[in-house]
Amino acid sequence: MIKSAQVREAKAQAASDRLVNETQRQAKDALEAAQEKAQSILNGAEARGRKYIKAAEDEASEKL
Repeated sequence: MIKSAQVREAKAQAASDRLVNETQRQAKDALEAAQEKAQSILNGAEARGRKYIKAAEDEASEKL
């Protein structure tokens, strides 16, 4: 009886370990995807900012 309880416990522990590992992998994947998206948004914002600065500089130089 003790042996069967130990076997059940070992199976339960293995299942919980698999679940924890899978959850950690999914969290890592989600975090990486969010970081990539944030970097893409930041790059776009920087490009637009440079475009607006260039347009303002060109306009200012025309006025001088």
